[in-house]
Amino acid sequence: MKSLILSAKEYIIRLALIEDGKISEFLIEDKKDQDYTGNFYKGKVEDVLENKENFFINIGLEKNAFLNLGKIKKKQDLHKDADILVQVEKNPRDEKGASVTLDYSIAGKNIVLLPNSRNISISNKIKNEKDIDRLKAIFSKVKDVGLIIRTSASTVNENELQKEYLELLEKWNKILEIYSKSKVGTLIFSQNSIIDRLFRNYLDESVDELIVDDEENFNKIKEYVLQKDLKIKINRYFNERDIFEFYSYNIDIENALRKKLWLESGAYLVIEKTEALVSIDVNTGRSLEAKNLKELIFKTNLEAAKEIPRQLRLRNLAGIIIIDFIDMKSELERKEVLKVLKENLKKDSEKTEVINYSSLNLVQLTRQRRGKELAAYYLEECPYCNGTGNIISEDRAILNLLKELTVISSDVDISGVEVIAKKEFSKKIKQEFSKYIEKIFEKRSVEIKFSENSSYLVNQYKINIWK
Repeated sequence: MKSLILSAKEYIIRLALIEDGKISEFLIEDKKDQDYTGNFYKGKVEDVLENKENFFINIGLEKNAFLNLGKIKKKQDLHKDADILVQVEKNPRDEKGASVTLDYSIAGKNIVLLPNSRNISISNKIKNEKDIDRLKAIFSKVKDVGLIIRTSASTVNENELQKEYLELLEKWNKILEIYSKSKVGTLIFSQNSIIDRLFRNYLDESVDELIVDDEENFNKIKEYVLQKDLKIKINRYFNERDIFEFYSYNIDIENALRKKLWLESGAYLVIEKTEALVSIDVNTGRSLEAKNLKELIFKTNLEAAKEIPRQLRLRNLAGIIIIDFIDMKSELERKEVLKVLKENLKKDSEKTEVINYSSLNLVQLTRQRRGKELAAYYLEECPYCNGTGNIISEDRAILNLLKELTVISSDVDISGVEVIAKKEFSKKIKQEFSKYIEKIFEKRSVEIKFSENSSYLVNQYKINIWK
């Protein structure tokens, strides 16, 4: 069974994909910390570097974006003050602005439209020659744009694929129309919000149920499902408790923040990230589900081969990943473990590539990633241990605070609430979240007070109430 949970009640939006009762993918969007990748902007060339291949483009953000024409397939003769349509490739970070491109792409559910290309490529995950020939025939008459045919297209009929292609063309023409009428710095088109990705990548016939906790998105999704004639049960969640807490899915998230992950059999994984790679060590632990050591090792490795792909998706880990399975002497068992690993990696929407066992019996794979790692939203380096450990992140602390205040607000005898925290944290809560807190108590006459205490740790807070 596959279901989705969408929460947009607090200052973040969260989307979880649930498969067989566990979270497989978890997307987070901070309404303040925007993801710009994929966005189209009307820009203006502010600076041209000497080689005439590098440009700084004003797209209306705090810092000018950087454009490199060296890797752009369709060349353009750009000059200072020229208007230009650009698409964000990489978010702004540190002191750098966003990186932008002229190799535009507009993503659909089964197709990616490449307006500045003429190539049509088919996902290398599609292996069946009949499927490949069918897809080539469907798009054989496409000449003026390029396409990437995604893996999911192999099971979609021709009418649906042609319809999606025309919808993407319509979006591109709309982008050009808006661009021609807009001022420099205008956001022309966005396609990377969680709601956009929900409609594009998640809502299909494979989903049985979706639960959403806010009315606006509930209505949007219901209309979309009816329009697409999808047989998905849409439920509105009304409980005051956090939706993930109510359904006990917070346990999956908390486990995904730990290095040591216990498996159902009693075996465990150790997942560690360094600057260069992600290492995953498989251990038998206290598992007793086997008659002898050889069987124990094989069963443990099989269980790990199923769980590791889920953890990669859930934690959103990327780059080089090294898996140290427990050493197996049998070549048949080694092949079976690798087969199970690859089968479960097929569920991943991000591109993965598996390399066979090395001479040291290690399995190496690579994975692309969209957006931040899960840990980036929940953990940050601890200033009290020189980076050797982690503390709860600021965003997570604020979310916890809002949850606690929501629970407290149900007490009819409260006349006042005081939030005490370190100066910086208290200031942030007061400036950015006082409206959220006021909304929590909007039906009550409750005095809300913010206080500072320099002895508190970073992101630590205390709530006092009086009656």
